[in-house]
Amino acid sequence: DQQRQRAATQVEDVAVSAVAALDREIAGYESTLEALATFPTLDTGDYRLFHDRAARVARQTGVVIALRTVDGRQLLSTSAPYGTSLRARPLQVDQQVIAQRRPAVSGLELTGAGRGTFAIVVPVVRAGRVERLLTATVPAEELIRVLRETLPTTVFAASYSDQTGLVVARTRDHAQWVGRPITEPLRLAAQGSAKGTWIGPSHEGEPLLGGFARSQRTGWLAAIGAHRGAVAVPASNLARVMVAGGIFLTILSVLFAILFTRRIVDPLEGLARQAQDLAEGRSVSPATTSLAEVDAVSASLAGAAEAIDQRDKALRSANSRLEAVNADLEAEVARRTKEV
Repeated sequence: DQQRQRAATQVEDVAVSAVAALDREIAGYESTLEALATFPTLDTGDYRLFHDRAARVARQTGVVIALRTVDGRQLLSTSAPYGTSLRARPLQVDQQVIAQRRPAVSGLELTGAGRGTFAIVVPVVRAGRVERLLTATVPAEELIRVLRETLPTTVFAASYSDQTGLVVARTRDHAQWVGRPITEPLRLAAQGSAKGTWIGPSHEGEPLLGGFARSQRTGWLAAIGAHRGAVAVPASNLARVMVAGGIFLTILSVLFAILFTRRIVDPLEGLARQAQDLAEGRSVSPATTSLAEVDAVSASLAGAAEAIDQRDKALRSANSRLEAVNADLEAEVARRTKEV
């Protein structure tokens, strides 16, 4: 049980570390956008110069940066030359950003087979009002690197999922599973919880012991899954060692029981023989054993045998004297009879 609890704690701790790494990554993108939001040309309307600056930043970070109005119209995007007519791109988090005047992260947006993006939206605030929205569109695959940097080698798979429970990035077969819902055991375990563990199959059907943690910054979920077999092996090995140890101790206990039994039985058998010798009138010598109590009884038997032997000798001597007196008496009677 302790082994399993330790394993559960470890996968949960890894999930917490994965969430912390995600938050650092998101914070980095937000800081970049917030720095761009202070660019003076946003106030003068010289968006061409701003486009050039944003394009340099976009190339360095591997994202697409767009400047949008509060209703979602794109004024410019680093994915197209300046002046290109762009379609409107409202996002669900826009109203949240405008109302709270602070950055927010969208959910996953699928862009093709096995590919997706997510957006980080930062408000451009002037005089206490949100005038524009700066957006960084990040390829979902970028987060695989973030995940792998936090994972031990024993992890079977790890993933980030968005606020709606869709897989955004996964370390195993990302293209196959991006945009799909997380597994049902994980979803149920994570409902209303900031972190914890779950047991259930992976998307591939592998039995997993998993840990999860939810980001307070984004509402996203980090999930870490380790093979249950890898967790059970140490506990099974320990159980086998304990069983083998128990068998060994049982055998050792039986051997000790036999040894101590012989130490008791042999002296008692010796006492029985001494008693038999005493009953049949043979000499009894005091025995020396490992048990003081048996030695005391043996000495008493030997003493009793000695006393009986002394009494027998005295009785035989008295009988001899009596026989001599009787012989003398008979001789005297015979002599006197003749005289008469």
